[in-house]
Amino acid sequence: MYSLLHKKLLPNKSLTTMRLLLLLLFILTFNIVNAQIGIEQWREHLPFYKTIAVTEGNNRIYCATPFSLFYYDREEDALGRMSTVTGLSDVNISAIGYDKSTNYLVVAYENANIDLIYEGQIINISDIKRKSIVGSKRINKIIFRNSLVYLACDFGIVVLDPSRREIKDTYYIGPEGKSISINDLDYDDSLFYAATSEGVYSASVNEINLSNYAFWHKDTSIYSPNATYNCIAVHSSGVYVSVKGNINNTDSVLVKHNNYWNRFSGVPIGNVVLIKSYGDTIIFAQDYSFKYFYNNMSESFKAYTYGEVSPMPSDIIIDYRHKFWIADKLESLVYNYSGWNYHFYKPNGPAYKDAYSICTSSGQVWVAGGGIESDWSQSYAKKGIYNFKDQDWASLNKKNTEVFDSIQDVLKIIVNPQNENEIFIGSWGKGIIQMRDNKVVNVFNDKNSSLSQAINYPGFIGVAGMAYDQNNYLWVTNATNSNSLSFMKPNGQWKALSLSPYITSQAVGDLVIDDMGQKWIIVPRGGGIIVYNDNNTPETPYDDRKTKITAADNQGKLPSMGIYSLAKDKEGAVWVGTDKGVAVFYSPEMVFSGDNYDAQQIYIEQEGISQYLLESEVVTAIAIDGADRKWFGTKNAGVFLMSKDASEQIYHFTRENSPLLSNNIYSIGIEPESGEVFFGTENGIISFRSTATEAPDYQPEESITIFPNPVKPDFNGLIAIKGLVENANVKITDTYGNLVYETTALGGQAIWNGKNFNGERVATGVYLVFSTDDISGEQTATGKILFIK
Repeated sequence: MYSLLHKKLLPNKSLTTMRLLLLLLFILTFNIVNAQIGIEQWREHLPFYKTIAVTEGNNRIYCATPFSLFYYDREEDALGRMSTVTGLSDVNISAIGYDKSTNYLVVAYENANIDLIYEGQIINISDIKRKSIVGSKRINKIIFRNSLVYLACDFGIVVLDPSRREIKDTYYIGPEGKSISINDLDYDDSLFYAATSEGVYSASVNEINLSNYAFWHKDTSIYSPNATYNCIAVHSSGVYVSVKGNINNTDSVLVKHNNYWNRFSGVPIGNVVLIKSYGDTIIFAQDYSFKYFYNNMSESFKAYTYGEVSPMPSDIIIDYRHKFWIADKLESLVYNYSGWNYHFYKPNGPAYKDAYSICTSSGQVWVAGGGIESDWSQSYAKKGIYNFKDQDWASLNKKNTEVFDSIQDVLKIIVNPQNENEIFIGSWGKGIIQMRDNKVVNVFNDKNSSLSQAINYPGFIGVAGMAYDQNNYLWVTNATNSNSLSFMKPNGQWKALSLSPYITSQAVGDLVIDDMGQKWIIVPRGGGIIVYNDNNTPETPYDDRKTKITAADNQGKLPSMGIYSLAKDKEGAVWVGTDKGVAVFYSPEMVFSGDNYDAQQIYIEQEGISQYLLESEVVTAIAIDGADRKWFGTKNAGVFLMSKDASEQIYHFTRENSPLLSNNIYSIGIEPESGEVFFGTENGIISFRSTATEAPDYQPEESITIFPNPVKPDFNGLIAIKGLVENANVKITDTYGNLVYETTALGGQAIWNGKNFNGERVATGVYLVFSTDDISGEQTATGKILFIK
């Protein structure tokens, strides 16, 4: 991330007085912007409230969420993040550990992928991930012994040699070498102890052939030798294990002392999530509390509150100063520095990873955190909404906004074009929430609007689509009833319209409105598209027309009736994402003309193969950027950016070739001012700052912003010149008027790599930017860029 502020802007004391004055004057004219990422850079937007593991090393406290890592740096007194953006090879973290003897941080994933982090480098060990193993490969626990890493996995124990960066051995310890789940692992001077899905096992630490299952012995003296054991720890007072109860929250703790097992009464019956030993101290963690014993088990302390909230620990460590750090399921990273005193560390992010849809407006991003099942039934997700503004996330959900306790499955958010502080939130079940300045103004349902309950599901009011027309009428799809389309006028009056005979009791999905004011409505589950034309008289339905677009010739000729996404581009064409690729209606005004209006598929050469555009992909999301280029999200193949006419592939981002969190894309939204593209994926939200922005309707002379500015010696990225009129011609010269570079804006933004026509980085100095309207030829704006070498 870069900033326009730099304290050592003028390090060269030999600059002349005139140059100093010029630079100082120039600095005063810089536009100061909030911290943001550079062009063609990524950043993640992941939740941090739920953490699963914590470890200490290198003067840092590392904490893992299911999706990424963060750390507290004691020396810097600051938080840092680690994710696919910074080089982690995967998501869905299951365990972390730090070996202080070797200074390796080990990050393990649910698919058995492994990252070793050492001296700033990330080394990926993917051997187990790539190996064919029946069932789960999840890594549950990491321990260290004699510079080796022992991984407790859902199939056995894996031994990793970090110095050689290789898998040293694998132990299948069940009967006859059977694969069993190793839930936890510990050792003392003589034995390894394993808590498994089929009892407690042990083996000598000195045995050189532990890959031979015969050297692992099940403890048959324990009360339930074949039960599932979740946690195990070795302490001076004995070996402690938790045995899973037959029903939820009935785990109990047993202790083996002098070769006898007994019930440990110091911990009540309940869900035991952790047993961990630190010297004289042993820790037991359960839902809503944790307890530790010390001083030869003669003293104990039980923490059942953090003050105003209850603990939900996932993992706990004691640092070198004998202070407690808790990875908590609800409160992120908690520092227990004395008695009942706690401090909370949580990086900024949305409350949840879910992003069913994304809505953007100038300077902000709204995300709907709900969802539906594949058959369009309710998922009952009470996750509310999230807002990204001024480089920070704020979440509204049942914890801070009462309405979201009763309204779940939020599918759609739309911003009022006439008031950016007003939003409407569509839910799959309870109608529409109207909010202004983050306060609930109204909840629209069948009592105070034209929305109707489902015919066969009393109380259900499903809204999956909303769009504004040119008259600022809010149009809404209303599922499973005879009046499936409604609109609200700017004065708050509502009216319902029928889509019969095409829709009587089916679900209806999202919609877009074309340049003719026609409503294009998705009919889920193979229902094609309904187009509704109100003849510009929405309050008089008698002259309205409607039709169903299908896969048949002269009826739309869709590549498939399975429709997942719609978008209108800047030239008025309607783009359709199906389960068999992309189709486009270049002349939507022809739908009711009586002439042929069939969709076109774009024939391209894609990755060396001639085919229809994305014909083998489910296209789940479409977004149009400021240069009218098309972003396509897919169910299995990641994200594609295509040229304006979609004939040329510009980017193809996948989980394998980029920081993209998943190849399963739910939604795409583009923040118009910065051109930052937000992807809602199966594993959370991530963004990429693209090269195009929306152009302003007009351009004041002082409107352009240049970023980064000044350009520092170590900067090798792209320089953005934004705020330009659409497709402006941009010329860059030195102060003597020599042309250095010339380009055309992508929408409202031009990109420069800082090099001249010969491909050489320009010298230190001030460079002038001249922007010219591509149509009128008039100069519209100027700017300056400072290069420092």
